[in-house]
Amino acid sequence: MNTIRGKALALLFSLSAWNALAQSAAIQSNIQGQVGSFTELFAGQKFFPGQKVLLVISGQIDVNHEYWEDRRCNWLGLNCWYEKRDRPYFYGPDAYPAVVRPERGDAVVSPELTGDPKLEASGASFIPFKPGSPQQIEFTVVRQEADSKLAIFGTGVTFEAKIADTGPRGAVTRVGCVSRITCSGGQYSVSVASIDNAGRLDLLSSILETKRSAAEIIQSLDRRFIEDEAIKEKIAVALYRHSQSLHAAPEPTADYIALLEYASNLVPSALSGEIGNKLSLAYLKSGNISLARDKAGSDHDRLAKSFEQNPKDPNARREYATNLRILGQIRLRERNGMVSSDLTRAISLFIDSSKIAAEGAEDQALSRTDRKLLYILAKESLIDCTRALMMLKTPVNLAKAENIATRAIEFAKQAASLQ
Repeated sequence: MNTIRGKALALLFSLSAWNALAQSAAIQSNIQGQVGSFTELFAGQKFFPGQKVLLVISGQIDVNHEYWEDRRCNWLGLNCWYEKRDRPYFYGPDAYPAVVRPERGDAVVSPELTGDPKLEASGASFIPFKPGSPQQIEFTVVRQEADSKLAIFGTGVTFEAKIADTGPRGAVTRVGCVSRITCSGGQYSVSVASIDNAGRLDLLSSILETKRSAAEIIQSLDRRFIEDEAIKEKIAVALYRHSQSLHAAPEPTADYIALLEYASNLVPSALSGEIGNKLSLAYLKSGNISLARDKAGSDHDRLAKSFEQNPKDPNARREYATNLRILGQIRLRERNGMVSSDLTRAISLFIDSSKIAAEGAEDQALSRTDRKLLYILAKESLIDCTRALMMLKTPVNLAKAENIATRAIEFAKQAASLQ
């Protein structure tokens, strides 16, 4: 049991360490006018398959700055000298655009790379762009089999850029302005205006159709993907559904717990309390009573508030009632049902859980599926209550257990009638 928890914690620690590297500042880089070779953008920061990236390029460069000397003399011409003169020629990316390409040769983007010897004299290909000032370059990172292989899905691509070789003032003289010779200077700023992760989410959804280890999945998720507020809840839900469809087992595994922990920490409110309840129950089944108590307890107030604000919402009702049932089960397990006060408190929680579920199940406005699920929960809570009453062993409590078991049977019949 400790081994399972240890593995799950190790996976979550790697997530925490990764998130600690997050930078709130904009992703920005500079390219120099005097540099004629491709230079790395964004200090090697990577973009990943499925991400659509929009770059905006602005600024000015001084192309082929001129230096010369004018001869000057006084009015008699007896005393002459030379005055040093110079003239800048400033241009923006509308005249001398930047060209950007993947740094690694086997990386692919959409749209496909193109070439223009006027812009890149060596014949190297680059990403097509929208001319103008500021200049815009939009592309999507594409890698074959990124929708089926996690190693490829999790492999990022770096990019590099340079300023065009020729433009209105001819070829750029790639010499820095440190002496009085024709030179070029200035710089463009390259900023990431947006990253759209919708395509990356589609790739993840496809990958999760096949069973994967939690470690493989978590390690493939880049920071900008999991921190995207527009889709992070969808990521959490996708991971949760993967855990339920492909990792669920009578005895929770390390992978199952790690995926639930990750999803729960990513968006605590995702799927109301369903993920949290599953995690609390997994802790309980694996023998981690304290973790189960802490998780269910921390979720309790939020789920209670959600139910109070939305009593007609079957999901809010079901998740709150489930939380109460789990808290009752934890009470029974903490001291093995040996303390009567634990049993009494557990019985109270089970009755409250069943009551809340049964009241919702009687609402004819709900769908048959929602009513059925609530009747089943009401039945199961009463079965737990019956067991707790029987553990008290007094004639009075045994009689109560018999009556409650009868009610549980009625709820079972009601659920069956909604098939």
